[in-house]
Amino acid sequence: MCPICKSKNQIRVWNNKIRDGKKSYSKNKIKIFLCLNCETRYKLIRSKKYLDNIIFRKKYDGEASIKKYHSFNEKRELNKFKNFFKKINFKNKKVLEHNCGGGSILKQIQKKTKFVAGVDSFYYKDYLTKNRIEYFPNINQITKENKKFDIILSLGEIEHKYDPVLFLKSLKKILKKNGLLIVRIPNFDNIYRYSLNETFLKDDYRTSHNFYFNENSLDYLFQKVGFKTIDKSGLQEYSINNFLSYLKFNKRPKNKEINFFNSKIDKSFKRNLENTLTSTSLLYILNKNV
Repeated sequence: MCPICKSKNQIRVWNNKIRDGKKSYSKNKIKIFLCLNCETRYKLIRSKKYLDNIIFRKKYDGEASIKKYHSFNEKRELNKFKNFFKKINFKNKKVLEHNCGGGSILKQIQKKTKFVAGVDSFYYKDYLTKNRIEYFPNINQITKENKKFDIILSLGEIEHKYDPVLFLKSLKKILKKNGLLIVRIPNFDNIYRYSLNETFLKDDYRTSHNFYFNENSLDYLFQKVGFKTIDKSGLQEYSINNFLSYLKFNKRPKNKEINFFNSKIDKSFKRNLENTLTSTSLLYILNKNV
């Protein structure tokens, strides 16, 4: 039964090993199903193991230290969203980021806001509070304190959740009326999968992800929970040289990217993918209208 729409109309689309960290693969074959009703893909046996950001970052980034966050995560996060956040009016708003890590995005926008807050592992508490970011260990604590926010950011985490419906409902409870939820989600229907199929999927399917969404399955999910889509757009995280190197080497290029094209062509490539929603991620601006 589909965990999102509860339909029994499903097919198995994968029964093989999947990525389990930076370089390793799962010991056992993992079954992944496609719901033919809502188009959600999901692991048959879901896991809560990687809901802890410390465990996830150690496994997939090598370590979870603040130093590692600054050297690896921070720059990537800021580059991803530098254009997107121009769409959002943060002035005098109360903003929460769930799964905020070291809070690089919150630090970037906090001068415009009324105040910013973050939810993540206790490991990040001291660093966040030192940078004037109010810290919460979980959503339950926010609910207990009866705090609500004008804008909530959830960037690259819904796919990890054991129950995305329950998670989104919990965010909705702490969002003010007419508040905005901004979500980034990996896009299953991206140019890499269309071009490389199983060669790409053996790396894209991973132990840390319980779900794989495309535009249709996300539209269904957000509507089910009671959010209205204000805007959706693509976000292409990798260059045209990364894509073409992947095609050439038939595997993730890492440090072997070939410099096929210059930055001007790369910008056009990314823009076209984002406009056609065939980019590696999708960005939604959702409105809580009730």
